[in-house]
Amino acid sequence: MKSLKFNSEEEFAEVIVNWLKKNEWTVYQEVQCFNSGSIADIVAEKNGKYWIIECKLNFGFKVMHQADEWRDFANYVSIAIPYSKFTSFRRKICRLLNIGILRVSENWYNEYKIDEYLEATEQELRHKHLINALTERHKTFAKAGNNSGNRLTPFKFTVERLIAYVEKNNGCLLKEAIKNIKHHYAHHRSASSCLANLINTNVIKELYLERKKEGNRVYLKNL
Repeated sequence: MKSLKFNSEEEFAEVIVNWLKKNEWTVYQEVQCFNSGSIADIVAEKNGKYWIIECKLNFGFKVMHQADEWRDFANYVSIAIPYSKFTSFRRKICRLLNIGILRVSENWYNEYKIDEYLEATEQELRHKHLINALTERHKTFAKAGNNSGNRLTPFKFTVERLIAYVEKNNGCLLKEAIKNIKHHYAHHRSASSCLANLINTNVIKELYLERKKEGNRVYLKNL
């Protein structure tokens, strides 16, 4: 097998994505369940089982730490690396942490080979936050491993739901809208305060507020 050189982690992750799809896994990319939390490169699902895979060009402690943080969020957790980056010592650490290792190499016919060198044993899915965050849009919105910050965040979903609600209920009370949409804030009150500030400072450009006796009313701008 030939060792590989990839131009970016996005290019490398695409090899893993294609391999998973070929093996009938449903693939979600760049998934984040908490607005300031970690982002999983790949979340794959098949037969009700979930597999998180972190794709990195360097087999260092950073990627092992990232994978270890996901161990309670999926049934399997693995890291994917180019074949040339493999070391036996790091493999021992991954075995202790129950983190699988996928190695990518290339044969003389320029075909990619995925070697599940260390298989992650199945574990209990204790926290469903990441799984509950999965949407159809995560399949195609952003490519795994991209370095442009392109991803669907809980904040983006909140803003989209707010705008959609206001489109149907233009001039409604902001607090009414917040109570009727799913948002990522801990409480309605904090959502109302934060979103009002973001609208007033034009971070949320599609909306504007008018202060009324009964509270802030929110309107759709004519963009």
